[in-house]
Amino acid sequence: MNDASLRLIATGGLLVALGACTPDPDTGSDAPSASAASALPAGAERWQCGPWAARSNHRAASGDLLLALPGGEYVLDRTVSASGARYAGADGIVFWSKGDEAVLTPPGTDATVDCRPTDTSSPWLDVPDDLALRAAGNEPGWMLEIERGEAPTARLVTQYGDATVQFASVTPTDDGYIASSGTHSLRVTTERTDCRDGMSGVGFPLRVRVVVDGQRMDGCGRRYD
Repeated sequence: MNDASLRLIATGGLLVALGACTPDPDTGSDAPSASAASALPAGAERWQCGPWAARSNHRAASGDLLLALPGGEYVLDRTVSASGARYAGADGIVFWSKGDEAVLTPPGTDATVDCRPTDTSSPWLDVPDDLALRAAGNEPGWMLEIERGEAPTARLVTQYGDATVQFASVTPTDDGYIASSGTHSLRVTTERTDCRDGMSGVGFPLRVRVVVDGQRMDGCGRRYD
């Protein structure tokens, strides 16, 4: 077992699980690491734009830019600029880069934030292929991962990493998921609506409510299936 404990850190204002594996209190097995990530696509660059993690990929064949943000991926068209490469798209998104500097106007905002290159992967952008849903919230910090498949599993981390429960079998419902594991019960409700983290303002496409053992926690999330 990895002797490093799971740590929760703020990324984009939400608490997300990074670091090493944590033993599952119900089975004693190692839970999957939330930092498991796919390789960076060819030609892509990682950026940290204030609280926003971003990944840009200039596509020479089409002349546009594929921009990945915590809330989803966007195709931006190149626009006229005095210098550098400026791309714009729906929801007011603008990404303007020149060398190792860039400026981002996130979706649904009028403000711009400065971007700097980073080698750090994002738990919202660099995800394992079998991940169906990731959600997180604050006060107290929690993170939920649900895998896809015929018999999906779920992993819930609460209390800023002090408690972890692995659910071996998750049942999809019309508006989310239900699961149980030993003495623990889980009810997840998702609503497809704009959800912004109260600490950072980073936007996500899902509002997520988690009720575990009768305790309600609210946050934001994103589907990957």
